[in-house]
Amino acid sequence: MKTRRLRFPLALAAALAGLATAASADEIHFRFHADDLTNPAALYERMAAAAAKACQTPGRRSLSVVRDDKACAADLLDDFVAAAGSAALAAIHAEETDARVAALR
Repeated sequence: MKTRRLRFPLALAAALAGLATAASADEIHFRFHADDLTNPAALYERMAAAAAKACQTPGRRSLSVVRDDKACAADLLDDFVAAAGSAALAAIHAEETDARVAALR
């Protein structure tokens, strides 16, 4: 069984979101098996949860920090999906991203 491992420096995700975090030197690891691509929706949810957890600022957060955390997670999720190289994951991600943008209107 082939395991894929995605690694992204948190500093990159923070920079993409315009953040300066204390944990900026940390790397984010996301592992999955090639078999996980048989259920791309479940894999996508795991990726989204990992990105959100990695970017969440601990403790009480102002609205601007919550917004920055969400931007960081969105950028990290973009990176996870791109690195996975799966058309099915990319399609789910595009649909989810379109839904988030539509909700903002």
